[in-house]
Amino acid sequence: MGCLFLLHPDTTEDLDQIEKYLAKTLSLNELKVINSCRFTPAVDYFGGPQHSDETMRKIFLFIKKNIKSKLEKYGIDVKLYFHRLNDLNKKKTYKKCRASGWYLEVGPSGDVFICCEKLFSDDSKIGNLKNQSIKDIYKSDLRKKIINNVDFCECKECPPVCKPHELNKIFNNIDTLIKGGNTDSIKKWRNDILERGENVNHFAGKLNDFES
Repeated sequence: MGCLFLLHPDTTEDLDQIEKYLAKTLSLNELKVINSCRFTPAVDYFGGPQHSDETMRKIFLFIKKNIKSKLEKYGIDVKLYFHRLNDLNKKKTYKKCRASGWYLEVGPSGDVFICCEKLFSDDSKIGNLKNQSIKDIYKSDLRKKIINNVDFCECKECPPVCKPHELNKIFNNIDTLIKGGNTDSIKKWRNDILERGENVNHFAGKLNDFES
């Protein structure tokens, strides 16, 4: 089981107390259940300015220096989402969400939505697990229609570093290579990912659960 800590200037004042809080709140057996803790920056979803890159990077470095080792002694793998800062204050390089069909989110009522960025929006609801199987939801015409609607909006309605963002950058790079007739790089990049899951010089990106 993993937990998430959303990093915002208002939530980081007592970060150095997180180990004491966990030890006081949870038993050792309960702590053993937590195998990871993700620290990710808060994002403004409504068109306002993002937090300064300098401030957020200082927070991340504080966690890396002062907190990471304290949590790891309980077997908690600390995941620092530095990479989400890289594009936080940049304009997206793509206009089509090619990755919108790779994710889904389930609400407490069983409603299924196309993406976490569209959670609880009626326009993004693709089914309900109480009366449909995942297979039927994925094959439905409604899901195809909503994915097409997401693509049509040209990513104007989503935050700068949405969940599909890293995949979208990769797919956009692939599209650029295809248009340039450079399909050999795509095949080599694909094989490197399947074999090692690592970044490679001839193509940016890797597919894993961390960079989502």
